[in-house]
Amino acid sequence: MCLIAWWRATCRTVRRAGPATAGVIGAVVLLTAATGVLAAGPPAGAEPTVTRDIDYSDGSTEHNKLDAYVPASGTGNGAAVVLVHGGGWTTGDKSKMAPDAAYLVEAGYAAFSIGYGVDELPRWPGQLEDVQAAVRWVQDHAGEYGIRPDRVGVFGGSAGGNLAMLVGTAGTGEDHPPVRAVVSWSGPSDLTTLAITNIPGDELASPSTVPIPGAEIPPGCVGTTTCLGVYGAQFIQAYMDCTLPECPEQYREASPVFGVTPTTAPMYVATAEQDLVPAEQAYEMVNALTAGGIASRLQVVPGEGHADSYRDQARQPTLDFLHRFLVEGADPRVPTTSPPSVVPGSAPIPPLDAQGRIATPAVPAAANPRVGIGGFIARNIRWFVRGLVLLVVLVVVLVALRRRSRRHPTRTQPT
Repeated sequence: MCLIAWWRATCRTVRRAGPATAGVIGAVVLLTAATGVLAAGPPAGAEPTVTRDIDYSDGSTEHNKLDAYVPASGTGNGAAVVLVHGGGWTTGDKSKMAPDAAYLVEAGYAAFSIGYGVDELPRWPGQLEDVQAAVRWVQDHAGEYGIRPDRVGVFGGSAGGNLAMLVGTAGTGEDHPPVRAVVSWSGPSDLTTLAITNIPGDELASPSTVPIPGAEIPPGCVGTTTCLGVYGAQFIQAYMDCTLPECPEQYREASPVFGVTPTTAPMYVATAEQDLVPAEQAYEMVNALTAGGIASRLQVVPGEGHADSYRDQARQPTLDFLHRFLVEGADPRVPTTSPPSVVPGSAPIPPLDAQGRIATPAVPAAANPRVGIGGFIARNIRWFVRGLVLLVVLVVVLVALRRRSRRHPTRTQPT
């Protein structure tokens, strides 16, 4: 409860503060609150077997390590959950998810808390590929941990929630089974509605003042006190390494709302009413899943919060969801006309439209895919400009060398 009180106090401070102070507070909150889920200690019970720093890749990087938590003998349920920490895609480590792993092990799951390339460039799609590789490793080593490769789920908070949902939509890769369940707490599902479109990328990457002067408010941030797309725009920029107008296809690829297919995993999507990642991000994800005929479960925690701050309210419904799809093997298909499935006790959701969808912000025009010659130029304008600058520099150097050679011609020595 102290975390919830801290969050409420922080948000009151943000509302009272000026824009610059509010921005600093928002950035600090994002980095501290998003790095772990289920932050309190586990209940009393049998201790799991814990093996740390297992390399899940080819050994070429330090960050591709995981910690394996295996239930005590005879207490496992044959299912596993891969845990993905948050931290704005730029910070955090697998130790932040240790409390989450303890709760899952207590419930009978093998849990694998993973590290991924928060410092490796480019972060996209490298971070998604890291998480996919970790899931494949768990599937390949299922027999060693008493689990089944077709009973693996992914659970992440904040930035980790974005990556978890992407594994649910994009798949695990290399002909491995898809994950069977996804849990996202405060995960960004649509980066296109959180992106600032009228500020150059270098100003977004390292803002000296937040909110950034002159920046338009993204459609997904309108009406919120604090929002990732305003007070944490540099984190999205660091993740994408380009602005939305420069690479709209990339922003869409990193937004799971655009990737739902018949093989997408069912998802538990949690948010707070007032969240650093706006609740509309959860609504967009649930809408996309329903439109694709995929089951989802929505929880809107009343009041202010972000990821681990609403642990007490979200933990049990999360475990119930995982049990249904990982242990019981429930059918993930639902009618495309079905209304959203909402956790009891959630805050009221906005009215549904005629198709039974929740109202969400419109995707900005800058996010529309661009085709043809114009689209090719627009997608590659950064490289075109850089190449042009390099060509100009090269021409200037060559001209200078030519002039110098004319002023100082090489003289032939007499024999």
